[in-house]
Amino acid sequence: MCKFDDGRTWRAATVARAGAGWLVIVRHPARGYASLRATVTDGDGNSVRQTVLRAYQIGV
Repeated sequence: MCKFDDGRTWRAATVARAGAGWLVIVRHPARGYASLRATVTDGDGNSVRQTVLRAYQIGV
């Protein structure tokens, strides 16, 4: 998920397999900061959620 308004609105992002890893394409506004959140669950039901606020600046 991603957001551009410091936590008020999260939007789902498309995730695709890319070799041994994963690729996420994020559409964002012309300016501001992007925050990212990932939630991962394995086959046994174990999960982790990671949130990075203001991960990168847009339109520098």
